[in-house]
Amino acid sequence: MTHVASRARVSKKAFVVFAVVALTMILLAVMVMFRGMVDEGRRMQIVEVVDGTTVKINAHGEEKLVKMAGLTAGPRNPDGLRVGPALCMGEKSYVWLRDRLVAGATAVVDIEEVDGEEYATFRMAGEDVNLAMIEEGMAAPTGIGVGEAEASEMRSVNEKAYTRNIGLYDLEERCTVNSELYEAEYALDVISDDVEPSIAKIDEKSVELGQAVDNVRLVQEDIHNLDPEGTDFVNTVWGPSKDLLVAEADEIADRGMKRLRDLNDRRNEIYSR
Repeated sequence: MTHVASRARVSKKAFVVFAVVALTMILLAVMVMFRGMVDEGRRMQIVEVVDGTTVKINAHGEEKLVKMAGLTAGPRNPDGLRVGPALCMGEKSYVWLRDRLVAGATAVVDIEEVDGEEYATFRMAGEDVNLAMIEEGMAAPTGIGVGEAEASEMRSVNEKAYTRNIGLYDLEERCTVNSELYEAEYALDVISDDVEPSIAKIDEKSVELGQAVDNVRLVQEDIHNLDPEGTDFVNTVWGPSKDLLVAEADEIADRGMKRLRDLNDRRNEIYSR
């Protein structure tokens, strides 16, 4: 091969490599540009957080209400006068969401329509707001408006929130089922078994202990009535944990009943003397 022919072959190879590199760069540029166009189409302005599950957005000039995809939260309760699991954490969930989806800010929003309702997933500063809300115990997963992979991840972080006893599972939040059971157990446990060996004193103690056991059994009944398949707020939040809650409530109730039986045995013993 002559020197000229060799140089020509090298030049041809160099041209091919250059062409491949150039084509690759062009394709990458097109992909980045296309992705930017897609992301731009998903960018929407937050107008107002209405409550823990509803947000008003400006979708390219059209204002509309959307539901938070994949989750549910309690209704707002600004005066704090209404109590109970059905209203639990509603105001705190609203404040949590309002502080993250700030009015006027822009978020990346993915919207899915389910049965005529629009459900939105919000991302701000790289954070999946819907997922974070469940992770912090401010909402419970429903699976509505998200794919199976997202729904599975939401269930997983919800289980962690339950294990950590935070938000809707916080023992110090008086509205949670967990707290109701804890408070009933505490009221039972603070009653001492010490009693003077007289029928009158044992009867007084039995009345006090019986009232505490009745409170435990009321909570126990509510827990037994939970439906893991139910779609209302209470069942969505605590239904998945029903088996754990039932086991705990039954143990507390059985312990209380045993103490009552022991008191009755002591009374009978004194009476039979």
